[in-house]
Amino acid sequence: MRWSAESGSWHFRPDDCDADAWDFDDAAEIDDESGTVACPACATGRVGFSIF
Repeated sequence: MRWSAESGSWHFRPDDCDADAWDFDDAAEIDDESGTVACPACATGRVGFSIF
């Protein structure tokens, strides 16, 4: 699943599905080494970050 936030927003919306959007402040299990957080919307898997 791919998530996007635009213009400095911390509110992430899914690109291609109907999962609920979430705020970065709601994220848990932040891993600085891998640059990922546990996905709060689906509770399985991790979300990685790239800044464009």
